[in-house]
Amino acid sequence: MLSLHIPPLRECLDGLAPLVEHFLDQASRQIGCPLPTLAPAAMDRLAHYHWPGNVRQLENVLFQAVSLCEGGVVKVEHIRLPDYGVRQPLGDFSLEGGLEAIVGRFEKAVLEALYVEHSSSRQLGKRLGVSHTTIANKLRDYGVVKGGEWFLGGVHIRFSGHGDWRFRPCGGSLWKSRNAGPAQSNQRALAPTLGTSPKPAFGQRV
Repeated sequence: MLSLHIPPLRECLDGLAPLVEHFLDQASRQIGCPLPTLAPAAMDRLAHYHWPGNVRQLENVLFQAVSLCEGGVVKVEHIRLPDYGVRQPLGDFSLEGGLEAIVGRFEKAVLEALYVEHSSSRQLGKRLGVSHTTIANKLRDYGVVKGGEWFLGGVHIRFSGHGDWRFRPCGGSLWKSRNAGPAQSNQRALAPTLGTSPKPAFGQRV
């Protein structure tokens, strides 16, 4: 038995030009118009497309282009490709590692982006449709903090300068305020005051 392997169009784009010429000629005959020429930019677009529909898609695209063109030239705007130039959903997002690691990186990126606009775990939880405790725990676990904030031994600390700072248990809603003085404006100096370890459990001040 003889079996033939016909590679997809995306794997043999070096033979694209003759196919384009053939389908342009075929389309012009079917439509009943003079054979148009193909602008270089239009050919470049065809050459950089991934052609999920293979040769049949190329045939249809060129038929449409010939029907749209005026003045005997198929220009780049006549080449209608459904997702040409559209950013892929994952973009440059890394897919290294297992599912848990991948989802974790994506979740952290979402929290980092939205935490800028939603200044508290309660606001962010409302935005994402989960409890503020869940958000607070995830912010802590991923070390997502703003300037002047950090997590230390299960305590969320927010420093405003001049020794003024507020703290609350991670996931809690009630802030306590205290003026620790300039000498206690860092994690290590605050640890004895809070009764926590000077080494942060997650993240670090930024």
